[in-house]
Amino acid sequence: MQGTMNDKTYWRWRVEVPAERADGVCGWVRAELGEEPVCCLEPESPVAMVDVYFGTEAGALAAAARVEGSTVERIGEERWTGFWKDHFRATPIGRTLQTVPVWEEPPDNGRLSIRIDPRLSFGTGSHFTTRFCLETLEDSVAELHPESMVDAGAGSGILSIAAALLGVPDIEGFDLDPASVERCRANAALNNLPPDRIRFRQLDIHDWHPSGPCDIVCANILSGILADCAQTLWNATARHLVLSGIRFQEADGIIGIFTSLGARLLRHGTDREWSGLLFARGV
Repeated sequence: MQGTMNDKTYWRWRVEVPAERADGVCGWVRAELGEEPVCCLEPESPVAMVDVYFGTEAGALAAAARVEGSTVERIGEERWTGFWKDHFRATPIGRTLQTVPVWEEPPDNGRLSIRIDPRLSFGTGSHFTTRFCLETLEDSVAELHPESMVDAGAGSGILSIAAALLGVPDIEGFDLDPASVERCRANAALNNLPPDRIRFRQLDIHDWHPSGPCDIVCANILSGILADCAQTLWNATARHLVLSGIRFQEADGIIGIFTSLGARLLRHGTDREWSGLLFARGV
């Protein structure tokens, strides 16, 4: 999404749809607008509200121009913060991790706490795709003891930060959106990581030219981009490749593309709406 850390106003694009169409509309938003929607659905209600929060009015109005009947509303900082406080709580993930919003104290439970101030980046660990990547990354680090990791499409920086807390020495993260890169750096600082601990930068994955293979590559990006950049992602992978952002019905196609390049499928996780994949090199 667009915007900066200092923005105090956001714009909510909203469309009301029949409840049974909500998943399809959310998928359209991700594929066509490149944004992560929020679906608001009351129990037994026949309608759902699909929202997207933008950092600029122009972005919200451009979305509204594409969907008849959708609306745009200005949202102040107080309402935005209230939304996140209602929807984001400390959450255990995997065996040793937990995500903790910046407004909460980390639970004293022995887990590694990933402090997150989400703002306009929706990587909090609550969505299946992010959770799959975190759990799989945790397992890969324990198995491989990797020296390096790349986080393609870093979002909030949550995967890169998790890798740092798990002890991976060399980490690079990049995202197309400059606001996300700024948020990645801010979230890394929240976790007491020095500025040079993770190399975050703005980059379109289509323009990515890896300097060499990396032990673990993570890419939580939509299927079309994974397919377009499959060869680059696989060339960049020395040991494990973690992919998510894949619609359930698109998983077989992505598996076929990467296995044709020589990747070996180790794990296919799904919640029947989204899928995550773990590939490895070698036998």
